Amino acid sequence: MTRIQPCDFLEAFKNEWNSRVEKNRHEVSDIYGDSNRWTNFMFGNEGFLASIMTRLTENKTELEYKREYYTLDALYVGGENLYRQNRTYPSELNVLIEHEQGDNVEEEMWKLIFWRSPLKVIIFYDWNEYEKTTNARREWLDRKLIKLVDMLNKANAYFPENQETNYLFIIGNRVEKDQLPNWRWASNKQIQPTSFVGG
Repeated sequence: MTRIQPCDFLEAFKNEWNSRVEKNRHEVSDIYGDSNRWTNFMFGNEGFLASIMTRLTENKTELEYKREYYTLDALYVGGENLYRQNRTYPSELNVLIEHEQGDNVEEEMWKLIFWRSPLKVIIFYDWNEYEKTTNARREWLDRKLIKLVDMLNKANAYFPENQETNYLFIIGNRVEKDQLPNWRWASNKQIQPTSFVGG
């Protein structure tokens, strides 16, 4: 089994983003601010996250896309069926994905901490640059990332998970109104956000 590394996920994300923007720049920009349409864009069966999985499987083991599985937003699963058909109970949970459009990123982190997978991803959104009118808004992302890693450290102090587990935080926000979002990433091992694809 080949495990998907954070750099693999980020590369597939960047390539899929650039492909979609090249084809439908205005449509992607229009739906970004609409919660329901953006959720469908991200999670639909032909959506963004399903397409990322397809890119990841080009050179790796076969994966299957599942969404709204128990309390998780999306998963990439593989391996064999442990019970029943259609990988309902697979032997491998390769990537777990949570998506949060609001402020409650901690709730998504808590869920991921207590599931087993080598890669856990949270996609969420910082204040847009033109909305960062207070110190609280300007510091929101830094405080949020510190809190997420602190939650993980406290849970691991009680019962440590596999040290090879990676948490990847993908953060979107706009620099200007009606512009496509820029994307940054951070992780439990690199808490400082780094840009990796622009709008």
